[in-house]
Order: sequence, then C-alpha cells, then structure tokens
Amino acid sequence: MKTRTFLVVVITGALLAAGLSLRRGAAAATRQASPIFVAKLPEIGTVYERAYCTGTGPLRFALGIRYLKMGQSGVVRFRAGRFSKDREMQPGDPTAWFPQRRDRAEWLAAAAGGENGVVVGWVRIIGRSAHADTCQSGYDPLRVTVQTYPRSLAYDRNSARYLRRLIG
Repeated sequence: MKTRTFLVVVITGALLAAGLSLRRGAAAATRQASPIFVAKLPEIGTVYERAYCTGTGPLRFALGIRYLKMGQSGVVRFRAGRFSKDREMQPGDPTAWFPQRRDRAEWLAAAAGGENGVVVGWVRIIGRSAHADTCQSGYDPLRVTVQTYPRSLAYDRNSARYLRRLIG
C-alpha cells in the first residue's frame, strides 16, 4: 500500500512538473512588449498600445485604456470595422485591452462621470502599414486623432448608447 501511494505521488509530481515547464516554454516564445503611450484623455484615463510577437507569425497589437485611480467610473467602447465591444470601468481597474483587428482604423471612446458631470473623449488610430506584418519590422508610428468634450451635466453621455452614437 505504501509503495502504491508513493508511486501515485511521484507520477503526479512528474506530470505537474512537465505541465509547468511546457507553459513556461509557450510563454517564452511570445514576446510581449511594454505598453506604449498613445494618448491622454483628460479626467478619464490613458490610452496605450501593446505589441505581441510570436516569432513565427505576424506581429499583433492590442489597444488598451487605463482609467485614473482617483477618477470616476465610466464606460469604454472599442470599434474596428464592424466589430465593437463595450466595457464598464471603475477607477483603479487594470488596463482594459482590446485586440487589434485587421481594419486599418480603430476607435476607442470613453466616458467618465459622477455627481459633478460627465467627460467624454475618443481616440481614432490609423493602424500600422503593410510593412509591419512581421516581428522584424522597424518602428512605424501610429497616426492618432484625439477629441475631448467639456464636462457636461447630461448624465446620459456616460453610457454605451451615447458612445455608440459618437463613434458607431
């Protein structure tokens, strides 16, 4: 009985160690670059871009927003072509990342508000050129357009429906 229990423990430990080493190998194969500052939406948060390189496939990007820690809750809308996604955000939440689509233009609109009104802003990003399809491609800056709107007491602006009207 003791031998059987010992064998089960040893086999389980070996399988667990093999599984963990495989996960480390897969994680090491994908290089994740540090987030790059794209734009600041006053009183809302900061928009970032991050690149992923698998070494064998195309270079992939993600667009993210981090709300201010001492800010107010709000809503984020991401749109690229026909794809769109809404997300509610709270101050101090981790950065919300949205994967890049094959569409050349991407939009990220955000609203934050509370008792003192609502602030809305959006960012339009014209993506990477055709030369940025490989991990070896050089620096290729983004074209960014930023629009912010003054604080308003129209509380319906802090909704996904309003952001949908704003950027589609």
